[in-house]
Amino acid sequence: MFEIPVVFIIFNRPDHTKKTFDIIRKLKPFQLFIIADGPRLDFPGDEKKCSAARNVIKDIDWNCKVFKNYEKKNIGPKKKITTGLNWVFEHVDQAIILEDDCLAGSDFFYYCQELLNYYENNDKIWLITGNNFQNGNWRGQDSYYFSKYPHTWGWATWKRAWAHYTNDIPFWNNWKVSNSWKELMPDKVERKFWEKIFDQVYSGQDTYAFDYAWVANIWYHKGLTATPNINLVKNIGHDIHASSTKLPSDIANVNIGKLPETLKHPKIIKLDLEADKYDFNNSFGGRKLRFPYNIILFPRRLIMFILRKIKRLF
Repeated sequence: MFEIPVVFIIFNRPDHTKKTFDIIRKLKPFQLFIIADGPRLDFPGDEKKCSAARNVIKDIDWNCKVFKNYEKKNIGPKKKITTGLNWVFEHVDQAIILEDDCLAGSDFFYYCQELLNYYENNDKIWLITGNNFQNGNWRGQDSYYFSKYPHTWGWATWKRAWAHYTNDIPFWNNWKVSNSWKELMPDKVERKFWEKIFDQVYSGQDTYAFDYAWVANIWYHKGLTATPNINLVKNIGHDIHASSTKLPSDIANVNIGKLPETLKHPKIIKLDLEADKYDFNNSFGGRKLRFPYNIILFPRRLIMFILRKIKRLF
């Protein structure tokens, strides 16, 4: 019996739901929280698919307290996930969270369990991710390292951290002109990338993804993420059936590995700046935003670059 509460977020993909739920069934968590948005009215077949996904969860054959938070009508993933997690943390102080397209290895749950307990009272640590996108680059000498990037394809957190979550990041307008923001983002390319995203969250343009607001909240409060040195969860949801991730991704379907049976904890809590730089360049497309790569892709930029250089000569 696995004692840490598990949160399972589902929608309208019964095949993905079954694959992920089969892993949860083997784990046999004592408490299972299920969050499900309702069918979209303008998508024929949604009602049938949502019902099929929910039927997968009915097959619980172990001693388990099941909590369901289902919508009759669609309210959108951002609102559903945030209200759902608010509901979860009204009942428990810590949880492991999986969406229907996040296929976890067995190591993921025990890694999260150990770190949830190890850092339970450490306000510096806000999130435990199961994702590693370092392409085999081992960071430090330990089983995991600390990052500013809170990847959420399989993650865990505490009520103490989630309590700070806000959908509309009201602090952003002042924070983006502060020294604190520039210290967090000394790289101008990286800073501009996230400023554009957070501007959309702040203005209400981003009504779909909860995780961008979650990233902003974590960063604003100086929270860190514990990142395993081996990938423990892979995303299988980048396909035509996805709501937003229909295109292939370099970080989807990353192979799942295994950590040493006994975790080695870092002695010092410190960001791995090299890992974060690699993460931005390779996971978020930062490499494609930099000169000369972007110059090659966009000839107009090359022309303007040359013209500016010529102008400086006269």
